Amino acid sequence: MSDQHPPIDLRKDGDQNPHRRSTTPHPAGYGTTSAGPANALAVVALCLGLAAFLLNWLPFLGLLLGAAGVAVSVVALRRAGRLGRKGMSIAAVVLSGVGTLGALVSTAVWVAVGPQVTDAFRDGFRDGFNSTAPSRAQPVTPGDDAGAASGSSSGAVVLVVGEDIQPGVHTAPPGEYGLCSWSRLSAAPADPAFPDSDLELSSAAAIDGPAVVEVLATDYGLRSSGCGDWSPVDTTKTSPVQSIGPGQHLVGVEVEPGLWQATGPTGECAWMTSSTTTQEDEYTGIQTGVAAAVVDLQPTDEVFSTYGCGEWTKVPQPLTMQPAPADGVVLTGDNLVGRTIAPGTYVSTASEGDIGCYWQKFSDARMQDHTVNGLHKGQHVVEVEATDVVFASSEDCGGWVPADTTPDLENTIGDGDWLVGIDIAPGTYTSNGDAPSDGSCRGEAFSDATHRYESVTGQGHDMESFTVEPGDHLMTLDGCGTYTRTA
Repeated sequence: MSDQHPPIDLRKDGDQNPHRRSTTPHPAGYGTTSAGPANALAVVALCLGLAAFLLNWLPFLGLLLGAAGVAVSVVALRRAGRLGRKGMSIAAVVLSGVGTLGALVSTAVWVAVGPQVTDAFRDGFRDGFNSTAPSRAQPVTPGDDAGAASGSSSGAVVLVVGEDIQPGVHTAPPGEYGLCSWSRLSAAPADPAFPDSDLELSSAAAIDGPAVVEVLATDYGLRSSGCGDWSPVDTTKTSPVQSIGPGQHLVGVEVEPGLWQATGPTGECAWMTSSTTTQEDEYTGIQTGVAAAVVDLQPTDEVFSTYGCGEWTKVPQPLTMQPAPADGVVLTGDNLVGRTIAPGTYVSTASEGDIGCYWQKFSDARMQDHTVNGLHKGQHVVEVEATDVVFASSEDCGGWVPADTTPDLENTIGDGDWLVGIDIAPGTYTSNGDAPSDGSCRGEAFSDATHRYESVTGQGHDMESFTVEPGDHLMTLDGCGTYTRTA
């Protein structure tokens, strides 16, 4: 590809251009965030998520905060990239999601019961007390009746280690509202509903599934809110299963290490792993998917937590292709190459949203090493290679279908990927003068559809015109308006 201006290597733009294609791997999980609009948006999303999480017991207000947190965090996620620099945005998604769920329940209860539960909601829907719990103003001491290993399915209690609960690994089912949250405490809190964060050794929540935690002899107690009764787990007895649902699961006891895949969730799917049963460490992996998700559990993982993903099934080895969908559309989310997507060239069925479709290819199932990605509006054309392990894409991609090799040439083109000889013919294309004035237009030509660095044959920025050479295979335009073939 050639143009009337000196070509600009967009790879030298750094992270200032959110639309560039990066070939630099980003670590999974809570990666570092860089300064800029995406990070600022992530901070706003995290603040909203924290507010929604803490105030979800307030009818209507908690719902508004949760919805706003989810919306802003999703935008922040998309701007930050799917795996790079997105830890704060992912935390915001989790907090906002939990807050929204709690607010939905509290709002529904308020509408149904009204003034009869005013006092209960004032003390907090999610972190309130049941009738056997101490007063909010009364400190919890070892002599208090903390429920004797009862998780307090409708409120919050503190189970004192050595009296109400013994050291070891314990599990509890969700309570009547489907949400179980716990925190290990180093000392007695003045208020079990809102303990000082300095007292929390670790904490987590399980939605619509069991919760798991190891209580140490050195812990003061276990704060339990919305959970069923806690029962000890004999971790020496393994009962591996082939499918699991939402909640927290012990790796090596209930869940075997290896590849697992969830298909069919609607909306956001989140999972995370922890390398200790006390869960004091940061989660080592967290992903979001739309219609499919993949996780590669390692022998070093101890706890696998998931919600919004539907049912997870263990992937048999060696990989074999599953039957193709009836409509032929490969779903968005995480797709295992050789199982849910075959090697080949694919075209996205949509490119919606503020920034368009986003996709990534990975060389490992842990999704810590991405080889190449793409982000722009318009259709995307991607060659999935046999050496790829996971092909992941955002909801805005719509879906993926095999590329049609029947020529259907366009004379006027805009943003998107265009196959030379199929979508467009070689020649010179001239701008119609409708490019945005922000100078964000970029164009790239490739010798194939892998989008790898070494396949780039030409680049340009803010082109008045460009030439597609006969040897080019793919042309990409992003933020450029429209061009018409003039020669």
